[in-house]
This record gives sequence, structure tokens and C-alpha cells, in this order.
Amino acid sequence: GQDGFLAARFAERWGDGAGRWCGG
Repeated sequence: GQDGFLAARFAERWGDGAGRWCGG
């Protein structure tokens, strides 16, 4: 969903942390 997209963007900063939000 949209949350996954945002998490992907943040993943660049947080790293693996946001990876879980993306669901993979």
C-alpha cells in the first residue's frame, strides 16, 4: 500500500528497519 511506498523511501535512511514495513 501507500505506507509501503513511504517506508521504502525512508528505508534509504533507516535501512533494514523500514524493510519490515515494506513487507519485503
